[in-house]
Amino acid sequence: LAFRLTMGQNLPLLDSSNGPAVPGTELKEADDESSRRALRNPIPWTDLVRRSCSLLQTRSLLAPSWDPSTDQMLEVLDHCESRLVSLSESPESFLALCPASTNFECASAMVPVDWAEALLERSAQLRETRRQLVPRRLKEDVFWDRYFAAIFELLTTELKEVAVASGQA
Repeated sequence: LAFRLTMGQNLPLLDSSNGPAVPGTELKEADDESSRRALRNPIPWTDLVRRSCSLLQTRSLLAPSWDPSTDQMLEVLDHCESRLVSLSESPESFLALCPASTNFECASAMVPVDWAEALLERSAQLRETRRQLVPRRLKEDVFWDRYFAAIFELLTTELKEVAVASGQA
């Protein structure tokens, strides 16, 4: 498994134990236990997968006791990466891929504000898309609700596939 993070092009990363990611950082399969520990808490992406799992469990779509492994979470992220990046490629792609009405109303309420700030700091593409849309076409809270709702939609869809493959759905 390799989950690539190229700053400004792919998914930005914060690691809760090591502070902000360095531009050009690549997250790969860990070779030793200390590397595996560093992979366990990348914020926000693996935590968003965990929150997606909890949502599915609340809706009785996953086994309540299932706790996806780090490898399973990285698999979900790896499979979603290009679709997640495409959400903010342009204002047009954002509006098309982040619809106003979804299964995840008020999704931004499930995400700490500092994560949105970190994503903006690390993704020029998201920053530019937001600059072009807010406030001219969307309110700030609507932008983030739509963005995180689309993220949760992608993650839950992929998470269900991983859960089925591991017998947890």
